[in-house]
Amino acid sequence: MLNLHMEGPNVGWVGPAKKMNPTGLVERMLGSEYHEVRLLTLESLLRWMKQSHGDAYLSDEVQKILLEMIMKEKNLECLRQVLSILYEMNVEKIFLTAKKHFQMEPKDLLRRIINLVSASSHSVEIQSSALKLSSKLVISLASKVQEAIESELKDWVALVVHCCGDELQTEVKLAAAEILADIAPYFLTSPRPGLGLPDTLQLWRCVSCLLQCEDPDVRDAAADIIRVYHTQKKNSSGTAGHFMSLISAWTSPPEY
Repeated sequence: MLNLHMEGPNVGWVGPAKKMNPTGLVERMLGSEYHEVRLLTLESLLRWMKQSHGDAYLSDEVQKILLEMIMKEKNLECLRQVLSILYEMNVEKIFLTAKKHFQMEPKDLLRRIINLVSASSHSVEIQSSALKLSSKLVISLASKVQEAIESELKDWVALVVHCCGDELQTEVKLAAAEILADIAPYFLTSPRPGLGLPDTLQLWRCVSCLLQCEDPDVRDAAADIIRVYHTQKKNSSGTAGHFMSLISAWTSPPEY
């Protein structure tokens, strides 16, 4: 049985009787015409990155190929793995690679990822992975060029709201709950939320809906947002305190 072996900056292909370590092996495997080879390589790369290696040893060429796969990959499982790998990467490195090799501005990359989430033909897994990646890009861009990505932010908020709907699969709602917890310090519990009031209220309504979800994992993930609030210890008279009051009102049973 063959396995892709990664150790520090060295990458090799381990077989029954030999170990090869040629330069550019990962690049060649990712460029294979066989999706099984690409998938095995992507799975090994993701596993390696999650073992606390990060993206430190990803060559510039590998990063270029990964972004190119976002645009051209036809196999859906491979595409999902690419999205997961990019999520593990440093955001600034992703933006720099997109600009260097594809003359793609950050907002254009964000738009492409948002379109993956909204594409009804994609699987739940791809939509969930793309939603997480788009949220990571949003956090980075909103603090720098918010006005330049106003349209993308509106569409991103609309997608998050959609992904919290009762009719959506549990995996999608769980992904939405997790990203809401990730963005909470920037857009929900901050005394100066990074979004306008209408969009911020929409996201808080999402939290309210997820806290009432039948699935306990979704509820627990949504509860992390409340934990973030308490951890930050914001003044209850501030914006975040006001939203917490709204949450209590939204989740309280109606009085008759």
